[in-house]
Amino acid sequence: MKKIDNLTGLRAFAALLVVVHHFADNEGVMPLGIVQLVDNWVWGVDIFFVLSGFILAYTYLPSRETSFDWTAYRSFIVKRFARVYPMHLLTFLVFVGLWFVAKHIGHEFAHSDVVYTARTAVENALLVQAWGLEGKLSWNFVSWSISAEWFAYLFLFPLCAKVLSRLSRATCGVLVLLCWLMLCLYCFLYNDGALELTTFGALRIVPQFLAGYWLFRLLKTWKVGELAMCVGLVALMILMCVPTTLPVLLLPLILLVIAGLANGGVIGRALFGNRVAVFLGEISFSIYLIHPILQIACNQVVRKLHVPQNPIIAMLILLVELGVVVAGGALGYYLVEVPARRAIVANAQAWRHRGGEAKEAAMPMAPAS
Repeated sequence: MKKIDNLTGLRAFAALLVVVHHFADNEGVMPLGIVQLVDNWVWGVDIFFVLSGFILAYTYLPSRETSFDWTAYRSFIVKRFARVYPMHLLTFLVFVGLWFVAKHIGHEFAHSDVVYTARTAVENALLVQAWGLEGKLSWNFVSWSISAEWFAYLFLFPLCAKVLSRLSRATCGVLVLLCWLMLCLYCFLYNDGALELTTFGALRIVPQFLAGYWLFRLLKTWKVGELAMCVGLVALMILMCVPTTLPVLLLPLILLVIAGLANGGVIGRALFGNRVAVFLGEISFSIYLIHPILQIACNQVVRKLHVPQNPIIAMLILLVELGVVVAGGALGYYLVEVPARRAIVANAQAWRHRGGEAKEAAMPMAPAS
């Protein structure tokens, strides 16, 4: 399938929203006064969730007649595992190493919202830490969303391929709407109105992943113009910059933006389809997983240098930190993510090939005629 550059660039946009949100708490950035402004930029993760449902349907289910049997599912899981697990494992092990070093030198390595225990280490290794098993984040705290994605790969994508594909688009849309409203209601009743279901990310991803799949089917006959996309993008950024904890409009706006970008257009290509945006989108997964490690390092540097609390200096620090994160993401992408993905997929294919040959050799020979 042909890659949609605009959506690759949108991945970069989503990842950088989350990065800026986290780095805005650094000592050198506080004078900028942007902490409250970027408080909801963590919703960039939700853009990823919707994109995931859309892109996977676009890649693996190009038509309703596409077969998705056990062989196809096994191949799909291997490819998704190869895509997400190597970088997750690397960053998780780095956090484990940092924890041991900090403990050895007597340095406090703790956060009120993050726990570092043997149990959570096992959960992280199995990618189930966001399945409602814990009340707090753990180790590389941003990997909760990778755990939610893994849940979607295992259960939601087969649901789309085998069940929702048999329903009409209207019925599928109603189900998505109901799931989204139920999630918002759950957050309102049990989570103080906030969407930040991180330790239960498996619940958070359900309506958004299904919405991405539904949008893929909808766009086969429905087109969204650039004007509507631009309106949706502006409205989305306004929503993410205002102090709200119940973003009912978040999912519809994300769908509108993705729909417009998927259809191409001059503005979409200029904003998200340019070479820089596409490159950043390619390395966005590594950027996302590596940036908490680099945030710790940058925090230490800012403390050691005793940087003056000046808005201009703070802005320069933020720009430098973003450059460091991009460089780290590029290294992770080229040195770990791509080689590991290729090796895992190649080894899986070779294993299946050997298994097929062994099965064929074990079959009884037909009698000569």
